[in-house]
Amino acid sequence: VLLVGGVIRDFCLGNANKDKDIIVVDRDAKDFALELAKELDATFVPLDEQNKIYRLVLKDKVNFIDITNPVENDLQKDLARRDLTMNAIAFDLKDNKFIDLFGGFDDLEHSKINIIYEKNLVEDPLRLLRIFRFQAATGFDIDEELKEIVKKYYKLINNPAKERINYELMKLFDGEYTVKALQNMDECNLLCEILPIFNDVKKVPPNTHHHLPLIGHSIETVRQIDNFYKIANKNVKNHLDSVDFGGFRRLAHLKLSGFMHDIGKFSCWTIEEDTGRHRFMKHEHIGAEMCPKILCELKFSKKQIEYISSMIKYHIYPSHIIATEGLSDKVKLRYIRKMENNVIDNIILAMSDRLSAR
Repeated sequence: VLLVGGVIRDFCLGNANKDKDIIVVDRDAKDFALELAKELDATFVPLDEQNKIYRLVLKDKVNFIDITNPVENDLQKDLARRDLTMNAIAFDLKDNKFIDLFGGFDDLEHSKINIIYEKNLVEDPLRLLRIFRFQAATGFDIDEELKEIVKKYYKLINNPAKERINYELMKLFDGEYTVKALQNMDECNLLCEILPIFNDVKKVPPNTHHHLPLIGHSIETVRQIDNFYKIANKNVKNHLDSVDFGGFRRLAHLKLSGFMHDIGKFSCWTIEEDTGRHRFMKHEHIGAEMCPKILCELKFSKKQIEYISSMIKYHIYPSHIIATEGLSDKVKLRYIRKMENNVIDNIILAMSDRLSAR
């Protein structure tokens, strides 16, 4: 009986883990899972009878254990088919020892993200995105050879189900190092393959509105949201940590909103002949109108889309309010009523947008 994958990685990194994977060798996984369910008073859930994958949901309804047999009942073959070296370490619970066949500990020690075999990416191209999702979670550097491999296969990211891409993308935006992951995704051509609208975003150069190219400004806005979260007071942090829709924190959705807040700019981009000044009239409204189609294709829920569209539509609103002559409580309260429970998020986005333009 071996613990494998994420639980070992999280243990080594000092992170909490609620999702344990167990491999059972030389014994039927279903029989073992039923026996363990009885021992732990857990709920038994068959996930995949054909591949013998079973889940135990523990009494707290938060922790769960997935149990299976190894591929071809061969532990080495099973571990060799995984994505990253750090996710292919096992711990033998009987012999009380680690099994690391592919240098996972070495990569953890040197804060490196590496794959086991190139063919594993081709067999399941979602792993192309998972590379960057784990970078967003850990802040680790991606091996340079691995970047070249991603550049070779980036178009395969269109093959997996959109629901799976959605999950990995939200995990990426929920990570502490989202900015680093976005920069590397862009370098490896994966970013625009998942979100093609950013092909147009990348055409807008620095101008009087922001000193960075628009793609850089969009990523910098995410950085500023992260910076604000780190210094926010307890009440604001609790608000951003709440999971109110989509299965992920508000913070993850706010960072995605920050990344997308200027997607409407290219469509309304004009340059004044006499001054050379760049104009983006009503870009916030255009971006909000574009947002639902983009996110629908990636299988975002109605509530997620409503939130992100609203953030895009009103990201300049707080700046307009504070510029109001004779700003009154009435004007402030009208704004709060309009934004309702999203008012904190909207103010943070507006501040981050302005800070990103400096």
